[in-house]
Amino acid sequence: MKNDLLSNDEKASNYWSNDMIWYGAHGLGVCECLADYEKYLIGKLSQSFTNRSLDIDILVCEGGYCGAHGYLNAIFSGQFLGEEPSNIMTRLRFGLHWHIDPKSRKIIEGYGLFDLPGFFAQSGIDLFKRVGSSQKTRIELLDDDRNGVEEEEAMIYTTLS
Repeated sequence: MKNDLLSNDEKASNYWSNDMIWYGAHGLGVCECLADYEKYLIGKLSQSFTNRSLDIDILVCEGGYCGAHGYLNAIFSGQFLGEEPSNIMTRLRFGLHWHIDPKSRKIIEGYGLFDLPGFFAQSGIDLFKRVGSSQKTRIELLDDDRNGVEEEEAMIYTTLS
């Protein structure tokens, strides 16, 4: 996970099987082999974000399955999912899951959920408003000073009509 999300050479870690499948969140799609995963996920993250670091809240495994929740902290410095960069420090919340083959000890399936509305809100982009949602949405940017670096985190509150 760390190697994949922080890769500067756009290469996946050695833990993946060559014929793996990655199921990404909306906008990130499905990758049906390692080469596509490197090109469409790792490559795009590398091109879109600089000064990357990870905060992992939890990492658990049971049998052939593992999961993690955390944040990718980075400067949004390149186009991502069609949006222009804001060049500010952002936090992209994620949940990742892996299915590991016990014989090869390689990851054969990966699943990723990303809080894209929360991420884009940090750059002033309200995805809910853009799609004309009838839901009442309030976005609050929370200032945070971590290790001397000022960051903003977005909290999104949605009320169903």
